[in-house]
Amino acid sequence: MNTNYYQNWTIEIAQNFKNELPILGLGLCEESGEVARILKRYCRNDRKLDKSEIE
Repeated sequence: MNTNYYQNWTIEIAQNFKNELPILGLGLCEESGEVARILKRYCRNDRKLDKSEIE
């Protein structure tokens, strides 16, 4: 998923689910945490960055 697609998708979701924005925001936080975990392990040299984790 590229950034332009993701941005358009989030705008569409936000317009269709205005009452559920807090839930969507928490979901985004959860996904950000997963990215942070992968980057932390990479920076500590715990393991190599796996392409399947990026996609």
